[in-house]
This record gives sequence, C-alpha cells and structure tokens, in this order.
Amino acid sequence: MEDAGLNDDNVDTEKELAEKQWKALQLAGKQGGMQEGVFVGRNDEDSLQKYFDDGFYECVPISERLGRLQGLTGSLLACKKSTPHGMKALAAMDDRLMGELNTIYAEVGVTLYVPTELSQDHALAIKKVEALEARVRTLLKTLQLPNLL
Repeated sequence: MEDAGLNDDNVDTEKELAEKQWKALQLAGKQGGMQEGVFVGRNDEDSLQKYFDDGFYECVPISERLGRLQGLTGSLLACKKSTPHGMKALAAMDDRLMGELNTIYAEVGVTLYVPTELSQDHALAIKKVEALEARVRTLLKTLQLPNLL
C-alpha cells in the first residue's frame, strides 16, 4: 500500500531536487556575498586610505622626533663608553646624569617600539615626546653641550 501517493521513486526524486535547489542556493549566496564584498571593499578602499593617510601624517612627525632623541641619547652613551675619558663634557658626567641619560634612552625605545596608550592617544604622545625633549635639553645644558634637538 502506498502512503498518500508517494513511492520510493518519488521520495528519491524530491530529495534529489531539494538537494540540487539547496546547492544552487548556497552557490548563489556565496557568489552574491563575494560580489557584495568586492563591491564594498572597492568603495571602502578610499575611506581606508584616508584613515591610513591621517594616521601616517599624524604619527610620522612624532616618530621622527623620537628617532632624533634616540639617536642623540644613544650617541652620547656611545661616546661616554667608547673612550676612556669620553668627550670633555661627558667625562665630567656623574652617575646621576649617566643614569638619567640611560633612563631617557630606554624610555624613548619603549615609546617607539612598545604599543602603549600613546599609540592610541595623539595628544598624550606629543606630551610624552615634549617631556623627553625637555629632559634631554636639561641634560645637554648641564653638560654644557649645544642644544642638538
């Protein structure tokens, strides 16, 4: 006895048809999603470039100043350590000043290379750079060296 007019052949055919329709829907969804993604990506490329440009122009001057600080403090440390007497001004550097120079050098390195809240807060980064520059100027003045910043 057949159940409501369905036989095994009809069930197989309907199952195959449903599977084909399901696969077609999946393919259409993937293709449509991909096309939409490409379209959105192309349209968003301009806004992404704008954000990159803004960040680049905002951060490069800070990085340049930090690089100058790192180069100057690193050079002073190298001069002090490389010759028995160092430069005349550096030869008179006591442990406190040498410690300050080492501290500044380390802080500049951390600021440049370790992500902190400074990487998210431009105003805070500028304040940090200005504070480091002021400390280096004070150190240079104490050592009777010209302001090389």
